[in-house]
Amino acid sequence: MIAPPKILFIGLDAADPALLAQGCDAGWLPVLQNLRRNGAWAQVTVPRGFGDGAIWPSLFTGVNPGRHGRYFYRQLKLGTYESEDFVQDTGFGHKPLWEYLSQADRRVAVIDIVKGPHSKDINGDSNLRLEYLSIASARQNAAFTKRRVRSRRPQGS
Repeated sequence: MIAPPKILFIGLDAADPALLAQGCDAGWLPVLQNLRRNGAWAQVTVPRGFGDGAIWPSLFTGVNPGRHGRYFYRQLKLGTYESEDFVQDTGFGHKPLWEYLSQADRRVAVIDIVKGPHSKDINGDSNLRLEYLSIASARQNAAFTKRRVRSRRPQGS
């Protein structure tokens, strides 16, 4: 039996695509250059009429804003003209991809999802947060996350 492929999704929010391409071509970003060369990548744009709050949920649910329900980070309250913050953990009308993978008995690790739902009872870790207030704290949290994920990995994988 062939093992299912392992997938790593990296989303770079607010990164300048032209600057990233220049850095890859010039060799300033060798890891990103290698990922682009040996993997699949795409540039995402916000469709007209949609707020920036619609893109990330479309990526992590696989459905359009009409199905997941978020168009902006602040939205009109249904039936009123009042605005309110979108409720991250309960407001989505569709589950994120990692919950489906978990239900299919796949191990998942969800790290630093921007304004996404916190999933409970998944086969792995959900919404591990990396603190990026300083380089030192990012390194410490990355090391902690790596240890945490490895400690939960089944033997032999």
